[in-house]
Amino acid sequence: MSLSVTGARVSATHVSTGTVNDSAIGVAFAGTADAYALDGTTHGSSFFVLGGGQAGFEGALGGTVDIGYRIPIAADHGPFGRIGFDGRLQGNDLYYFSLVELPRLTLGWQYLKGKTVIEGGPRGGAILAGLYDPAEDGRRKLNGFEWGGFVSAQVDFLRLDVSAMRIEARKTLNGTPVDVGRASFCGLVDKVGVCFDALLFRGDAEMRANAGGIRSTTTQYVGLTIGITGW
Repeated sequence: MSLSVTGARVSATHVSTGTVNDSAIGVAFAGTADAYALDGTTHGSSFFVLGGGQAGFEGALGGTVDIGYRIPIAADHGPFGRIGFDGRLQGNDLYYFSLVELPRLTLGWQYLKGKTVIEGGPRGGAILAGLYDPAEDGRRKLNGFEWGGFVSAQVDFLRLDVSAMRIEARKTLNGTPVDVGRASFCGLVDKVGVCFDALLFRGDAEMRANAGGIRSTTTQYVGLTIGITGW
């Protein structure tokens, strides 16, 4: 089973670094897709954004693939485990975020019946390479292990996904972690879909301009996409 929404998007970015406190609005063409194998063992997702606005060019490209097994203690629910890959790059002139995660391990409990999927649990993996760059002069390399959790639900015409991740970037900059929170919610009416998504970053970064030094930063990014659905 799969769900996708492709259409017009408006977004807002806010960055606070101690030396910079700025916001911007953008517009773009965007799409997102999410799919499960009928037995729930395999899950994949992808997204793209292409546009611009007050923070210059805005783009995104990423996806995940997770393959695993659900213990058949019941016909429609049970514990599961998956191993897979997560890769993404996204941003504009106010922020940039990228990572390559391999392997990524997901554990949890899943209920799957017809077009209804509800699952959640812990997740973790190895960040092979990544960047978190708040503002034009901010810089933080990302590598090491990450851990967190997630909850996902797809019921009739609604889709919800919430996750939190702590990247233990102990070998970069001052060794403090970088926290990433993600949430998305989609509502479908016939062939029209409306999707809201949000990203929150919190962590130290090196501000390289004006003797900024290492600063505690936060980046907030939200978007609203309205488009054609595939179901």
